[in-house]
Amino acid sequence: MKNYGGIENDRIDSDVSWIREHGYCHEMFNFRPDNGEFRGFVEPKGSIRIDRLDKQAHSSDEYIENVTVVWVSSSPQGRTYIIGWYLNAIIYRREIEPAADTQRIFQGNKIFFNVKAKIKGCVLLPLSERTTSVPTGKGGIGQSNMWYADDQQNPDHKKYREATISLIRTYYENNSMKCQCGAIIPITKFTIGKKGCCSKCGETITVEKKDTGTIPEPKVETKKGSTKKSSRKELRKKTKRTPLSDEQVYEYAIKTVVGVQHEAGEGSGVVISPDGLIVTNKHVVYGGHKTAKIKLCDGSLHSAKILKYYRDIDLAFLKINSKTTDFIEINTNAHVKIGQHVLAIGHPLGHEGVLTDGIISKLNQEVNGRKYLQHTASINPGNSGGPILNNYLELVGINTMSRSGAEGMHFAISNESILEKYNSISKKIDYLATNYFCHICGNTSYNTTYCDHCGVFIDKGVGINRNDTDIIKCSGCNGIFDGEITICPNCSSSI
Repeated sequence: MKNYGGIENDRIDSDVSWIREHGYCHEMFNFRPDNGEFRGFVEPKGSIRIDRLDKQAHSSDEYIENVTVVWVSSSPQGRTYIIGWYLNAIIYRREIEPAADTQRIFQGNKIFFNVKAKIKGCVLLPLSERTTSVPTGKGGIGQSNMWYADDQQNPDHKKYREATISLIRTYYENNSMKCQCGAIIPITKFTIGKKGCCSKCGETITVEKKDTGTIPEPKVETKKGSTKKSSRKELRKKTKRTPLSDEQVYEYAIKTVVGVQHEAGEGSGVVISPDGLIVTNKHVVYGGHKTAKIKLCDGSLHSAKILKYYRDIDLAFLKINSKTTDFIEINTNAHVKIGQHVLAIGHPLGHEGVLTDGIISKLNQEVNGRKYLQHTASINPGNSGGPILNNYLELVGINTMSRSGAEGMHFAISNESILEKYNSISKKIDYLATNYFCHICGNTSYNTTYCDHCGVFIDKGVGINRNDTDIIKCSGCNGIFDGEITICPNCSSSI
């Protein structure tokens, strides 16, 4: 094949029985863009031996990260050549079913994958450059679909690894452009003509194909659309931040705040990614069902799968199958200080989209052995899981509880804590979304009968069969929680 983007406008040079019977194979889609990534498939014997790729991998690990995956294909003449690669890829031990919004669909069938990487780290070589052959036969790739090439003593393995590294290095040397700050920007067929930001200086650039023998300088976009370079003075101006008014923050942020409905109760949440990832409190969704109902700003209702929650922090991540341009990105720029003005948005007591304001009154306030941001923005039951924002439209924290019998003592999980947990799952969203969620331990199980992590029986209807003795019910608000808390996050009653 030439493009590996599906069967459309391409040709299969193969007589494999699967292709004769079905008209396609999964590998045909290895370079079809899908939500900013390429998701590839290889048919191993059994599961992929990720322990051979990473000696630190545990037998219970379902994937490893930061792997260079080299794709090869046989020619009509019988030789096998490198056709492209994924850099910084994630390899799964077993195949993964794509999400509902995937582009990997053929004749109504989802195309499974077991490797994925960001498009910017992937290269599909032109036909004229597919000239680096792969050793075959004994010591080489042989009849196997997958070759680890990890034998340090085998000269064929060593020769292949060195040739591959040289090919990749030479490709980027010959297909790159230089930003005005000195950063080298790779050029691929998927980035030519596209606008992006230099990872070093942040300038907006247009990627252009270089002339032979030179490394071109990219066009630098200014506000007027001209192509002149920005001066240091202009760059400094761009870094100066102008705070928004409360009205401006609310006007945008309300589009990102959602209502969360679950058997455990109702609360709020905030969308934190364009693919529908939502963060809320664990106590809002803690219970038997593995899904929750999400109400967006426009009134539409969506079913959300609970991906993960944590026992050491009142935090949970959910996902809806809906793309959006309205989200609050989690980052580390929201430097929080005592006395800083903040805004809380949520759905208290069933009233939608309520805005209150206050200040940060203490950092790292300890409550029951856990640290929170303490603030004075008024919140009530139903605000749980809703965002605390600053006037730069940055997420400061997630509301979680108030102190009963006190005025203006409200607590939120900090942005840093949310980011830490988000980073631990950000590269395995597809895995979490397509497997079974355990409400006992808060992990996701590949095994469909018993949880891989805590061993309890999985009920396909609710996720996990649990014993009623595992649940504590608050007498003040009838909220359902586990046995680890002593103060109700909803109504602050003692438990």
